[in-house]
Amino acid sequence: MKLMTPGKDGRLVLDFDDVVQRSMTVVRDGELTWPPPPSRSPPRRRPLPHRLAPR
Repeated sequence: MKLMTPGKDGRLVLDFDDVVQRSMTVVRDGELTWPPPPSRSPPRRRPLPHRLAPR
């Protein structure tokens, strides 16, 4: 909730650039916003360092 009330005044502020907040929002200013647009790209997985790789 802290991220959604940045002014610490209890007023809810939605950040439509935040993927999570955008994905859970259904209506904004009376306009349907769901389903959300496709995400830009999936996060890349980095390979595990050799010492942590499963044997």
